[in-house]
Amino acid sequence: MHIMARRGVTTKNVPSNTLDAVILSQALSYIDGITLDVRLTKDNHLVVFERDSIESLSNGKGNISEMTLDELKHYNTGTKIHKQSIMTLEEALSEIDLEMEHKILLHLCDHASKNEILVDELLKVLAKFPSLNILIASCELAILLLLKEKNISYPLGRIFKFREDYNYKIDLSFYVIPLYLVDKDFITISLQNNKEIFIYPVNTQEEFDSLKELLGSDIEKVYLITDRVKIIS
Repeated sequence: MHIMARRGVTTKNVPSNTLDAVILSQALSYIDGITLDVRLTKDNHLVVFERDSIESLSNGKGNISEMTLDELKHYNTGTKIHKQSIMTLEEALSEIDLEMEHKILLHLCDHASKNEILVDELLKVLAKFPSLNILIASCELAILLLLKEKNISYPLGRIFKFREDYNYKIDLSFYVIPLYLVDKDFITISLQNNKEIFIYPVNTQEEFDSLKELLGSDIEKVYLITDRVKIIS
C-alpha cells in the first residue's frame, strides 16, 4: 500500500499547502509522496493554495487569480503563533529532498483563458528541478491536452469529478479518483495496463476497510491520498 499526504502533512499547528507541511512530509518514512494544488496569480506566478479565494485559509480577502504575488505575500496562511505566507511552487519544490524519491503530484487548477500561460509557467518552474519525481494532474481536459501538445516527459493524469469522466478516452499515465467514484473493474484493468491509481480522500479506518474489501489485493497497488497520514499508515 502506498500513502500520499494530501497537500503535505498537516497537523493542528501545520496548515495544508504550506512550507511546513512540505517539510514535515519528508520526516515521515511511511509516506510515498504529497499532493499540491497549483494556481496562477494575476501577474502569472504559480502558487500553492487549495482555493482561489484566500478568505477562509488566511487572514486576507480576495481571489488568487485577481491578486499579484506581492499582494498575496502580505497575508498569513499559517497559524497565529507561527505565521507563514503563501508559497510559490518553486519555493515548495526547493524543499524536496532529492534522495527521498517522493512522488509530487501537482494538481493544476483551471484558469480558463489563462490555461496556456499556466502550462508555460509550470514548465519553466519544473525545468529547474529535473531530478524530482513530478506527476501532473488536472480535472480539466483542456489543460491535459495543452500539456500533451508540449510532448513533456512528466506523467499526466486525470482527476475524476463525475462518473462521466470514465467515458473520456485519452491516453494518460494515471488516474486520480475520489472515494465516492471508485470502480473496481476500472481500477483492475488500469493496473493491468500499467496505469497508476490514486484514490482520495481516505481519512478514516472505516473508509480504508471498505476500500480494502472492495479492491481486495489491488489495495496494495494503489496510492491512497489522505489528510490523516497517521491513521491510514
